[in-house]
Amino acid sequence: MDKIRDVLRFRAWHSWFWLDLGRALLLVAVASGPYLPSHAAPFAYVARWLHDDVAVIDTATNKVVAYVPVGKSPHGVVVAPNGAHAYIGNVNSDTVSVISGATHKVVATIEVGAQPESIAVTPDSAFVYVALYAGQGKNDLAIIDTKTNQVVGHVAATGWASGVAVSHDGAYVYLVCFPEKLFMIETKTHKIVATVKLGKTPQGAVVTPDGKQVYVANWDDHTVTVMNTSTHQAATIKVGNFPWMPAVSPDGKVVYVGNALDSTMSIIDTATNKVVKTFPVGKKPISVAFTPNGKFAYVVNQDAETVEAVDTASHKVVATIPVPGYNGAFGRFIIPGKPSVVSTFAFAAPLQGLPRVNVAAAGEAIDVRFSLGEDLGLDVVAPGYPRSEQIPCVSAIPLNAHDLPASRAPSNTLAYDTASKVYSYVWLTESTWSRTCRHFTMEMVDGSRHEAVFQFR
Repeated sequence: MDKIRDVLRFRAWHSWFWLDLGRALLLVAVASGPYLPSHAAPFAYVARWLHDDVAVIDTATNKVVAYVPVGKSPHGVVVAPNGAHAYIGNVNSDTVSVISGATHKVVATIEVGAQPESIAVTPDSAFVYVALYAGQGKNDLAIIDTKTNQVVGHVAATGWASGVAVSHDGAYVYLVCFPEKLFMIETKTHKIVATVKLGKTPQGAVVTPDGKQVYVANWDDHTVTVMNTSTHQAATIKVGNFPWMPAVSPDGKVVYVGNALDSTMSIIDTATNKVVKTFPVGKKPISVAFTPNGKFAYVVNQDAETVEAVDTASHKVVATIPVPGYNGAFGRFIIPGKPSVVSTFAFAAPLQGLPRVNVAAAGEAIDVRFSLGEDLGLDVVAPGYPRSEQIPCVSAIPLNAHDLPASRAPSNTLAYDTASKVYSYVWLTESTWSRTCRHFTMEMVDGSRHEAVFQFR
């Protein structure tokens, strides 16, 4: 395969073969694999209360692939929609740990206030909302700016916040508090616009994808409250004993809620708001989350110390994963895997990818600009990349060729510009590369590779 690539690279500098090179690279991509889109399996992040860490489960193999140390008594978990980070509420540290979705390592720890119980994130991944159980009616909801990882505000309610959810259009936050209240909060003003009475000991909240209904489990009532977000009217659905932390399917058709005492899972039809099925799972199911395609639901069984994968078509447990520890994961704990960037990657002008040749001055810092369609965080480049290697120069630099502009930014750094929505990696070249050519490779965390050729003066 290496010989084939060498031949293709050699041919790249003959103008007669540009079209052949493009076709040949496609054939190499099909044969070798890394050049194709890599759709990594989703990961599940399960908080282990007694171990002060988070178990990372690869849902492709249904095995624990890492334990990530976080703060004391981790509880709530949420994953940013762009897959860049997972946020973990550490109840007895009063902090939120930020875990990279690419590396499964903590990249930031944020002090948020007393006992972060539950966490939600806006659809654009810009803000994280943290329900503070001991906020005492003053700081019941903390607001984190994900770009700075700083708390930028608080919302006061009635105290004892135990659940939070964000609507799919980002317009409203729903905060669950004791004693038995659901607050509808406008995200633009952070003002409470509606209040609904809940059942006894409410736990967790989810919003349907269309934003029309909110579901809250009532632990001591053995019920689920459903609120119509337009009329603010509520209805009660009888489920099993001691329900906890509901989850809504990606298509919005059903809500799953685990019944802790019964070791069962109830399925609510969101069209009729009736329980249509109840099936057995492990001992004390306290939280559940769906994979992005909705084919599987992962159930955290606290007393069984397991996580179960449930086939949502058959409602059968298809895998049981041992996860020792008093487990939590209250929230949307399924992560969409490594950011999928290959389908949207594009080098940004003036740099050009294969089969074109870029001309530059040796020893200068080159601004390698590229777009991924949106801000996926700064953990998008694979470790050890970008790389370059010397290759033969076949033709001289054309007389009318213009050098790429030199960058004055710090070298070997990655940044994202929100205005242009473009990433920039400043690549420091060496003066000894004068009158040589190099093959540049940028590999992303999803396994995709993107290549460019440089000829240096």
